[in-house]
Amino acid sequence: MPLIASINGATRRVYLDPAAVVEGVLTFHPTVDLYPDYKSLRAADESVRPFDAFLEARGNEPKNLDGSKRTPRYTRLLGGTKIVIPAGVTRLNVTGELLSDDGSDPFDRSLITGACIIDYTPPVAEIIRVTITGNEYTLTQIAAAIWAHPFVSKLLTVAKFLGLK
Repeated sequence: MPLIASINGATRRVYLDPAAVVEGVLTFHPTVDLYPDYKSLRAADESVRPFDAFLEARGNEPKNLDGSKRTPRYTRLLGGTKIVIPAGVTRLNVTGELLSDDGSDPFDRSLITGACIIDYTPPVAEIIRVTITGNEYTLTQIAAAIWAHPFVSKLLTVAKFLGLK
């Protein structure tokens, strides 16, 4: 089921589909659920094509000067785009990182008439790149060293005794 019901290009509003709401709760990951729906809708609906991009998915970008720490995947709203929460939603669970290019709130709550809890849980992660130089070991050498360790021999003995091997 698509997450996006429609896009209003003139107001730069992305309307989430009320059919995706289950008992007042709407849960989505911006990069996994929202962005692919956006790409599909933009490809299928000629009325949104004349407008500049509404959102982008990114990730693996440097967080420090040497590039060893990188960002996880995220979705960024562009050009003042807002995500419109459908009426009837009492809880919105956002399970990934959703940013706006101007730093403002990414949500338009204009259709909400009652209380709505927004549970925004960006990932607690970053990609760390490790560059090894010098006397690196091959994967074969590492595997051989692990299998030769006395503890592994004891584990195999216990596994045989338990009938696991």
